[in-house]
Amino acid sequence: MNESDKSLLSSFDAYRKAFFRELCLNITRYRREARLTQAQFAERTNISKDHIAHLEVIGDGTYPSLDTLLLIAYHLDIAPYLLLVREQDWDAAQEEE
Repeated sequence: MNESDKSLLSSFDAYRKAFFRELCLNITRYRREARLTQAQFAERTNISKDHIAHLEVIGDGTYPSLDTLLLIAYHLDIAPYLLLVREQDWDAAQEEE
């Protein structure tokens, strides 16, 4: 692998980590706004409490499938894209709701 490829891979890796960091934060944020514990949310979604907990840990390496992401958004009564919005853009996303 040449240096250019390594640089691109490194940039993508940083982007990917930032993306999943925001996803973890948003799952936690919207679950808490709905005033649900992880156990309550697990029961509502039929996703195990352990999986919910892993999804909310930044850097854990546990990522939801698209179906799981849609299921989470559905049970939080939010548009799925809101789970992907960066923290600094939360205010703008709230205005769109």
